[in-house]
Amino acid sequence: MFVKGWFYNGVKVSKWENDNNGKRSVSYSIEKSYKDKATDEYKTSNTYFSNDIDALIQCLLKAKSESVKDIFPKNQQQSAPQPVQNNAPVGDDTVPF
Repeated sequence: MFVKGWFYNGVKVSKWENDNNGKRSVSYSIEKSYKDKATDEYKTSNTYFSNDIDALIQCLLKAKSESVKDIFPKNQQQSAPQPVQNNAPVGDDTVPF
């Protein structure tokens, strides 16, 4: 069953929920729509050009951020990743190759 979709510049990410023998599963689909200049009709595609990548990333990030809320209850949500601390001295002798 369709739950929600995110659309940006012709790219759409859709969230789907299914019940498989009493177990809930969530899946996502990705598609691009465009208007065919020859027929003046809207068509769908799963081919992406370089200028579609930003739209795809934005939709996926939004879907991911909302999915984390679905998976983890509010009191168990994961915190944002922290940068790795590397206290090793900097110099040519620390390069492993």
